[in-house]
Amino acid sequence: MPSRVFLCFSIDCECDKGPRWRTRRPLSFEGVHLGIGERLHPLFRRFGAKPTYLLSPELLRDAPCVERLASLDGCELGTHLHVEMAEPDAHEPEVTTGVQRDCPPEVERAKIAWLTRAFRDAFGSPPRSFRAGRFGVGVHTVPILEEHGYKVDSSVTPGVDWSGVSRGLSFVGAPTQPYHPNPRDPARPGASLLLEVPVTITGHPLGRVPVLGRLLEPRWLRPTKNPDAELLSIHAEIIRKLGRWFDKSADKNEIGAFFVMVGKEYCAQAIPLSELTYSLNLDRKAVTEHIVEGEELEGAHRIYALMEALDQVGDFFFLGAYYLTKGYLEDTFKRIQCEQCLDDETLNRYFPDDFFFKD
Repeated sequence: MPSRVFLCFSIDCECDKGPRWRTRRPLSFEGVHLGIGERLHPLFRRFGAKPTYLLSPELLRDAPCVERLASLDGCELGTHLHVEMAEPDAHEPEVTTGVQRDCPPEVERAKIAWLTRAFRDAFGSPPRSFRAGRFGVGVHTVPILEEHGYKVDSSVTPGVDWSGVSRGLSFVGAPTQPYHPNPRDPARPGASLLLEVPVTITGHPLGRVPVLGRLLEPRWLRPTKNPDAELLSIHAEIIRKLGRWFDKSADKNEIGAFFVMVGKEYCAQAIPLSELTYSLNLDRKAVTEHIVEGEELEGAHRIYALMEALDQVGDFFFLGAYYLTKGYLEDTFKRIQCEQCLDDETLNRYFPDDFFFKD
């Protein structure tokens, strides 16, 4: 009997932020009223999905936000703790950098208690789901959440090491599927009654390579890594390059340099190489179908011209895949080389000299 698959949508809900996650002044909540109320939630309702909106403290202080969120049907509301925003000693920082695991246990407990109480006062019932701001759960978090009646936490990001945010904060090796955590170590299975629902993250395709793996960012299932505008921009540039390839105003060097750049950029974003080459193949297929559908195949000359055009398309995208792969691997190689974390013998085993250009 096939197993059932459950897809959970969870959204951290906060005040509006500007570039580099800076809090807008004065506080504004367009993301709640327009982003959730008018765009996101109707989309969930259209497809019969039930999202969980996890609310940061500042939303619970804003009456219009509370009213708007309370009006949403077919969803769950939970809490999301950025410690600066919660009492005691609440304030509105330019950037939320605090991590609750770094607070003394009594302070972490007091802030979770305040957030839980504020939620209950706003909506008339206690929250059941929680996520820590900056994913900062620690050794005291799970017992505190249990004390306050929470049933679900979603703060674990499998495979991600947040030591740069808080010393010792790492979810490397954490399960990718829901589990009951160890009360003192949320990244490990244990006997807690709380259910941990990890954020959906998959490893980098080179993530299992010794030493190298920990340098490469895993792939998050979220749109902020690849906004639609960016993807459309890259697609449009590929089509422009194809046009120059057709009229012979761009040679192999220009096309190669462009795709090397694309490969390097997406390597830096930890987009799997397999997905990049597959996407490029979809582009090729779309262009080919567009050419064929718009052509009237009457006479040998027209058929010959069509075949020649399709050959040019094939050559362009074959060249693109070749140089995109070179750029991706070259960027990977240079990152390892800069870190000086692998010896030359190991590097040459994974990156042979005759496979791509290294300067």
